[in-house]
Amino acid sequence: MQLLEDHSLLVRDGRILDILPSSTATLRYSATRYCSEISHLLMPGMGQCASRGRHACCCALQRTKPAQSNRIVNPDFARDSTLAAIAEMLKSGITCFCDRSYFPEETLRTANEQGMRVVVGMPVTEMPTPWAGTAAQSLTRSLGLRDKYKGDPLVSTAFAPRAANTLSDATFARLRHAGR
Repeated sequence: MQLLEDHSLLVRDGRILDILPSSTATLRYSATRYCSEISHLLMPGMGQCASRGRHACCCALQRTKPAQSNRIVNPDFARDSTLAAIAEMLKSGITCFCDRSYFPEETLRTANEQGMRVVVGMPVTEMPTPWAGTAAQSLTRSLGLRDKYKGDPLVSTAFAPRAANTLSDATFARLRHAGR
């Protein structure tokens, strides 16, 4: 890592165009907006790769209300806990996170609305879950979600088998084919 002092960051349409010495920037570019930050640090965002972006909220709920946690964990709770997790991550300088839950649609929608980069693991399992009743439904819903967000620069999706040792050979074959 290199520390650059007296440098300018040029942004156009929300994308970094150039980083160069401030004296060169004033000669090379004509800015429509100028912001001077003398005592600030600009650094790349960090990533939360623990694959459980909102996990802390769910754990806290299970500790405080274990009997109710299964009834409360639903799409609305998934959205609210994802929002809380995003706020906490942004406070810490995290600008990208991974998540794997039974509500990938909510995670993707919420992260996208907040302008946060996300990698979402879409659940694939042989057992019924809030996401789908069968492995075939898991794969079908996952492919639909992948296609819906395809090309979105803030979103990446992946298949996330819940317990690989419980998946049938047929499900693995479908996963292999679908991942192409």
